Amino acid sequence: MNRTKYPTGPPTPRGLQTLALLPLLGLLLVQGVVGFFVAFGGVAVNMGIVSQDRPRSAKVWPMTGTLVVVVAIDVVIAVAASSVLGT
Repeated sequence: MNRTKYPTGPPTPRGLQTLALLPLLGLLLVQGVVGFFVAFGGVAVNMGIVSQDRPRSAKVWPMTGTLVVVVAIDVVIAVAASSVLGT
């Protein structure tokens, strides 16, 4: 090639990578299509936050908030589904 460098920014720390993927744990609460969309929606939001040009500390709180919202949505769905199904 022509030795052109394509900067992608500094490497993302492992902690932020892990935090970005934590909404996938919501699939343990709500499985199926709805759980898939909620979990991967949360991951998509977190990946957008990770790619922003912010200090690390300014990324952690919004990503944690995304995780809390995803888990809250999953709990609401699980409770609603269990009450509708009568289990």
